[in-house]
Amino acid sequence: MGYPFPKEALLPFEEFKKLQRQWVAVKDLIPTQYVVRIDRMQWLAAGNKPEGDDIPHCVTWYGKTYLYDGHHRWLLAQIQGVTAMPVRNLVIEFATPIQNDQSSSASSESI
Repeated sequence: MGYPFPKEALLPFEEFKKLQRQWVAVKDLIPTQYVVRIDRMQWLAAGNKPEGDDIPHCVTWYGKTYLYDGHHRWLLAQIQGVTAMPVRNLVIEFATPIQNDQSSSASSESI
């Protein structure tokens, strides 16, 4: 998985927390990590709040909204049947897609 958007375009955590909350459909959020910890899920399900920001952070890039921080809260919302949740969303409009093809970078280096 990983981030399909350039990490250089992200805000520092404290700046992310200043973004307005907005509601998004849980089904429209795309996760960017493979694993969540069961003990963390149980902790959140018990009503505990995470340190820092209790609102997931997302990045919208090329019309798709990706989870950047808050995978445990997102998965818990899915399990509980929640259809929409508040997030802090950063829209990146200026960045170009990252090329995963190693041959395109190799060919440009040899020029």
